[in-house]
Amino acid sequence: MPLRILHALYTVDPKAAGLTEDVLLLSAAHRGLKHRIEILTFDAPGTSWLLELGMPVHRVASRQFLQWLRGHAAGYDCVLVSGIAGFNAFRAWQVLREVDAPYFIFAPRHPGFPSGLPKQFEKWKQRLCWPWAGYPLLRDAHAVFFSSEEARRQARQSFWPYDCHEFLLTCGVAGPPAGVAGGARDEFFAVHPELLGKRIFTVFADGSGNVPDILLGAVRTLLDAGRWERGSMRLLIAGGAGDTRAVELHDLGDIVTLVGKPPDRERWGMLQASEALIQPTHRENSGRMVAEAFSVGTPVLIARGVNLWREVMLHAAGCAGDDTAEGYAELFTHWFDQSPAERAAMRTHARQGFETHFSEQAAANTLTAVAYLLIGASRANENPNAPEIFRNETDFL
Repeated sequence: MPLRILHALYTVDPKAAGLTEDVLLLSAAHRGLKHRIEILTFDAPGTSWLLELGMPVHRVASRQFLQWLRGHAAGYDCVLVSGIAGFNAFRAWQVLREVDAPYFIFAPRHPGFPSGLPKQFEKWKQRLCWPWAGYPLLRDAHAVFFSSEEARRQARQSFWPYDCHEFLLTCGVAGPPAGVAGGARDEFFAVHPELLGKRIFTVFADGSGNVPDILLGAVRTLLDAGRWERGSMRLLIAGGAGDTRAVELHDLGDIVTLVGKPPDRERWGMLQASEALIQPTHRENSGRMVAEAFSVGTPVLIARGVNLWREVMLHAAGCAGDDTAEGYAELFTHWFDQSPAERAAMRTHARQGFETHFSEQAAANTLTAVAYLLIGASRANENPNAPEIFRNETDFL
């Protein structure tokens, strides 16, 4: 039975990362399951991306949000609210607790709500606002979806009081586009013939193009210890072509290959050609990087500061270590000590993990199954906020 689903979020600008990106990917997969998807947003009318989404978008001013939701929410099978701290989330709770429409929450990928304010001020702000804003929103939701096990644990530790119906729902990506899977690797080597036959470890520089210095320090340590093979191993840093100082400082010019920010097809070629993706520290699209690596069967060497590190270990598709030079040296050493058969098994596990956990189709199927269960419980006049059969998400998925 197709569902009629309403997404309530602040913006659907494709340039916005985080929850907006997740919602758009999930919506596309849900439409493939014949669900009817509509979006409620504060975006200004006439913006081009509203016309390109291919689904109904209701744009309302902030002062009209409550009125629109109160008049229309009951016409949907469920409402999906993005975020916890945003204006749209709190205002949605004011209406949805009173109408006959189950609502679900997409929790932020990183529930600490960094705002740029001094940490102590932000900490007290959260403590003051949480009991009357964030806590009721989660408490009354039929389900709260976290993008990773680490994000769920962070929420439990960060907020008090805390009571919600938890589920895991990873970001979900489409995988390589049609026509890319077979040829992108060869095209990449055609552009970078010096890397052909090398053992490539790829890392993407952060948004400012900075090369991760502690990672270079780890490679220098391994080189000095004789564990990094100068002739056969290369560290490929994408998006950091303008920053050669750190490479020169560690005297790694013949080991490190710096390239600019790659276009999509070249990015897929890099991932396919790599022995492993290195994912240091957190950045906004780190989850998508991990999922894309999994989609082409590339294992991930990941820092424990990245929320998806538990999922990487769960699927036995990589290794996790501390976000320090010593930690990355240990990560590489552990990888080097694996046998060829063990590394091949990790590549198989990565692809399997994508199909069952990280693909947009897997995310859409999970949310649909949860929605059917909780909507059914609600319509049967059961208590949908805390039904015992659903209290432990691990028992369900």
